[in-house]
Amino acid sequence: MTDTQLKIAILAAFQQLHKTASAENAEPWFARWEVARQIGALNGLNPARVNAIKQLVRDGRLLERQKPGDGRSFPQYQLV
Repeated sequence: MTDTQLKIAILAAFQQLHKTASAENAEPWFARWEVARQIGALNGLNPARVNAIKQLVRDGRLLERQKPGDGRSFPQYQLV
């Protein structure tokens, strides 16, 4: 897959996750494992996919945050 195709697939996964998020979750944030599961990457995201997510954050298509109160370094992402 090219970088553009990866970005499109990842954005589509975020859009699908956003649609299926519960109504009570007004601002759905998703971890990388949720995106991996959505695109069928059962062993997690490979470095190319992680880099595509980081590029989407730099491009302003996704927001990135650290989960409040979480001491681990697992970021969460949200569609802009």
